[in-house]
Amino acid sequence: MRRRAATHALAVCVPLMAGCFEAPIAPPQGRELEPVLLGQWRCQNPDSGELEDADVSITGPVEGQYKIVWVEQGGSKEEYRAYPVIVSGVELLSVEDMTGAPGELSSDRWAVLRLVRAPETDLLVEMPAGRLLRFPDDLSLRELRERPADDALWELFARCRRTGEDPGSGRITMQ
Repeated sequence: MRRRAATHALAVCVPLMAGCFEAPIAPPQGRELEPVLLGQWRCQNPDSGELEDADVSITGPVEGQYKIVWVEQGGSKEEYRAYPVIVSGVELLSVEDMTGAPGELSSDRWAVLRLVRAPETDLLVEMPAGRLLRFPDDLSLRELRERPADDALWELFARCRRTGEDPGSGRITMQ
């Protein structure tokens, strides 16, 4: 299947990922997500072949932030707040893990993921490549800030399919 890359990336610190950072990729810039990215998604581990691993909801904005709720099939629920930013010409969505009480939040609660829209209803979520995450945060983030469009810096984390009504036009605009 030929993939069509949108100019978006999603930063999400999913507890199952080893891609968490102590700081966001960039400070908020007051940008908005394309409406087509909002809504309900069912996401799968790309290795499992099943579309039943997690249900994901992206809503907002409220005061410039979006809410992402990730619910695993076993009932585990994680919540995130997110905001879009432009980094080296690529739109990213920086997401902070908000799961747990304020005093229990981890310092490593930021991560960077890239969203790639595939034909029809699919959304591919890519995380920084494992080799990149072996470096200290400042080196990994610098590499991502300098080359966010470089496919070599990303690996597939989840394949998602829209499950609810599409709140946008259904069309992806390349801005």
